[in-house]
Amino acid sequence: MFDHWTLKKRLTLTFTGILLLAGALISVALVNNGKLRDTVNWNTHTYKVLAQSDSMLLNMVNIETGLRGYVAGGTRSFSSRSRRASRPLARPSRKPSR
Repeated sequence: MFDHWTLKKRLTLTFTGILLLAGALISVALVNNGKLRDTVNWNTHTYKVLAQSDSMLLNMVNIETGLRGYVAGGTRSFSSRSRRASRPLARPSRKPSR
């Protein structure tokens, strides 16, 4: 089939095929780069949420400890620890939302 084609037609077809293949590869690379960027953003968001939940857990443990000390000892100094720890939990934080 290609025997009767001129050299110019053969070279044009070859270079066109190479350019189409390069274009397809670049398109795939750009799509994958976008997916990678989105994955990195979600990973960062996940770590922010985990850090905030760790902070909330620490505050809840401090509340529990303060209340337990207040109930067991009847001393007001333990209740102040509980009040200090409950302040960040009283107002919801919207920082890590996407």
